[in-house]
Amino acid sequence: MEEDVVKVVEQQIEQIEKTLERMRNNSFAICEICGTHISLDDILVDPLLTRCKDHLNS
Repeated sequence: MEEDVVKVVEQQIEQIEKTLERMRNNSFAICEICGTHISLDDILVDPLLTRCKDHLNS
């Protein structure tokens, strides 16, 4: 059980590090599929988003 928690936390840290990298290279809040901006409302709900609503399930 503890190993599962550690794995989840490690995955979250990895997502945060990727988000920080997107912020550094000016691709934060830009869909990785189509290149359009992700809405501010969506980013406020989940700042780790990498896809717009149109491509969320792609």
